[in-house]
Amino acid sequence: MTVADLEVVAIRPETEIAAFSAFFEAGARLRAKHVLVAAYDPDLDRFADRFAGFCEAAAPYGLTADLEFMPWTSVPDLETARRIVEQVAQANAGVLVDALHFDRSQSSVGDIATIPTGKLHYWQLCDGPSKRPATSEEMMHAARNERMFPGEGGLDLVLLARAMPPDIAVSIEVPTATLARTVGAEARARRALEGARSIVAAARYSRNSG
Repeated sequence: MTVADLEVVAIRPETEIAAFSAFFEAGARLRAKHVLVAAYDPDLDRFADRFAGFCEAAAPYGLTADLEFMPWTSVPDLETARRIVEQVAQANAGVLVDALHFDRSQSSVGDIATIPTGKLHYWQLCDGPSKRPATSEEMMHAARNERMFPGEGGLDLVLLARAMPPDIAVSIEVPTATLARTVGAEARARRALEGARSIVAAARYSRNSG
C-alpha cells in the first residue's frame, strides 16, 4: 500500500516555496504521486508564478502538482484552473476535478474535454444534494463536513465519471462529520467504496455501450 496524494497545499500571497522541502521529502519516502494545490491568492498572475515554482520544486521528487478549483477560492472553476495549468507550462502540473466542487462551480462536462491530454492525474469522487448551497460559507461547511457517499445524493456522477479518463486514480473524499458520530470508520469506508465502485462500473458500461 502506498500514498496516492498529499494535501492540502494552500498557496497564499506570503507562501514561500522553499519551505516545502521537508514536505516533498516526506512524500517521496511515502512513494506519493500527487500533491493537491489550492489557490488563495487573488492576484492570479502572482499565483501562477508561485504555482510554477511549486511544480518545479515538486518534480525531482516524482510528484505532480494538481490544482483543485473550488468556488470560494481564487480559482473558482474548471476553466480558470485549466487556463492556469496551461499558462505555467510545467510537465507535472495538472487539474484536479472534485465531483462536489465541479457541480457547485457550475462547470460542465464539456469543459473536461478541453483539458490537455495528461493533465488529469486523478480525480475525487463523492456525492451531495442536487440543490446547491446559497452562500460560500454553506458550500465550505458542506464540503468539509457533510458530503454524501457516491450514489446516495443528487449529483450526476455517472455522467462525470464517463467523461474522466478511465485509467487515472479515483480518490474517494467523503468527510461526514455527523455520520462519523454514529457509524464506525470501517463501515463508512466500505459504504464509500461500494458506492464508488457502482458509479465507476455504471460509467464504464455506458461508455462501452454508447
